[in-house]
Amino acid sequence: MFNKISHMLKSEILDRLLVRSTILTNIFFLISDSGSPKNRFLRVQIINRAVEQLRRKNRSIKFLGNLLITPDVTYIDAGGIFLNTNFTNRYLKTPKKNSSEINEGKDLASFLENNKIIPKTFVDVGANVGEITLYFAKHFPKCDILAIEPSTENYNNFLHNYEFNQKLGLRSNIKLAKLAVSDHSGKVDITVDQRGENSIIIDKRNPQLPKLKSVKTEQVPCDRIDSVINKYGFKTVDFMKIDIEGAEPYLKEGLIKILPVAMFMEISNSGDTSGYEDLINELYLNGYESFNINGVPFENQLELINHLRQTVSTIERGTIAGLDCWFIRQVK
Repeated sequence: MFNKISHMLKSEILDRLLVRSTILTNIFFLISDSGSPKNRFLRVQIINRAVEQLRRKNRSIKFLGNLLITPDVTYIDAGGIFLNTNFTNRYLKTPKKNSSEINEGKDLASFLENNKIIPKTFVDVGANVGEITLYFAKHFPKCDILAIEPSTENYNNFLHNYEFNQKLGLRSNIKLAKLAVSDHSGKVDITVDQRGENSIIIDKRNPQLPKLKSVKTEQVPCDRIDSVINKYGFKTVDFMKIDIEGAEPYLKEGLIKILPVAMFMEISNSGDTSGYEDLINELYLNGYESFNINGVPFENQLELINHLRQTVSTIERGTIAGLDCWFIRQVK
C-alpha cells in the first residue's frame, strides 16, 4: 500500500513539474509516447495551463483581441473574419481594442451607413491581405466584391486568408484580380518585401525607398481601372476603396468613367501634391464632395487641397503617415 501511495505521489509531482516546465515537457515527450492514451490527462493539463498563461499575458499587456491557434498559424479575429498573423504582426499591435475595432472595415461601413449607402458592389483597389475585403464579404453578404492586389506575396496571403475564412462559412462573393491599376495597359514594376507599402512608384516620390539599401521589384500586369471593372462585369460601383501607395492620381481618367457612388482614398506621403490636386479638382467637377476620415465635410476642393498641402509638409517632418479622405458623388 505504501509503495502504491508513494508511486501515486511521484506521478502527481512529475505531472505538475511537466505542466509547469516547457523544457521538462519536451524532454518527457521525447522519451515517452506523446500520443499514448496513458498521457492523455497530462496533455489536457499542459494545454489548459498554456492557454491560461496566454490569457494572463494578454490581459497584462492589455491585448483584448481574440486569437485562433492552429498547429501552423495563429489567426486574429478582426471584426468577425480571421487574419493570418504569421505574415504580418500589425494586428497584434492593437492594445485596448477588442476584435471588432481592429478591422478598418468597421469604420468604413459605419460611414457608408451614416450616409445611407448600402453597397451592392464594392471594389477594393490595393486589397493587401484582405482585411477590408473580407470584412465587407462577411457583413454585406449580398454585395458583389472585386479585390485588386498586384503584389505576389500580398496576393498569396490574401488567398490564404480568404480560403481559411471560407472554411469558417464565409460566402464566396469575391472576385480576385492579381494586377496593378495605372493609366495604361501592359506591364509595370512593383516593389517587393514592403508588404502593405508595395508600390509601382519606384523613384524619389516614394518615401520608403531612401530607407532601403536596395530596391527589389517584380513585374506584374497592369490595366486601367475602368477596363478592369468592365472585364469583371461590374456595370456600376457603389463603393471603392483606393490605397495604392502614391499611384492614386494615375486612376483619374478611369475613375471619371466609372463614377463610383462613394470612394475612400489614401493620399500617400509622396511629397508631390500636383497629381492629387488634379484628381481632386476633376472629382469636384464631376459632382463629388469630400469628407475627412471622421466624416466632417470639406467646404470645397480648395479647403481639401490646402489641407493636403499642410498634411504633406507635416509628413515630410515625419510626424504623420498620410491623409485619408472620402468622396461622395452628389446626384442631382
